[in-house]
Amino acid sequence: MSTANPAKGWRVDRIPGKRVTATDDDVRLPLWLLYDGEHRADTVFRLSPAEAEQLHAELCYALGEGEAPGLPPGTGTLGLTPGERVGRRALRPTPPPWPRSA
Repeated sequence: MSTANPAKGWRVDRIPGKRVTATDDDVRLPLWLLYDGEHRADTVFRLSPAEAEQLHAELCYALGEGEAPGLPPGTGTLGLTPGERVGRRALRPTPPPWPRSA
C-alpha cells in the first residue's frame, strides 16, 4: 500500500473536454502538467499511428480484453518478441494473465 500523496509532486492529467485527435501523421492526446496540484502547462502527447495502435493493443491487454484485434495469435500483446524495439525503448516481456499450455 502506497502512502504517497497524489496531490504532491508532478502529475500528468488529460485535459477535460479536449478529445484525442488524429491526422495521417500523428495522434495527439492533450495533457495538463501539474505540480503540487497546480497547473503548470498544457502539452500534447504525440504518437505515430503505429505507436497509437501499439498503445491500443497494450490497453486492451491491460483491461483484460486479451489481445487486440489484428495481432497474430500467440505473439504477445504487441506481436513483438521480447527485446524487440518499440519506438525508442526495448519491449519488456509481459506474462499473460493466464497459464500458457505446454
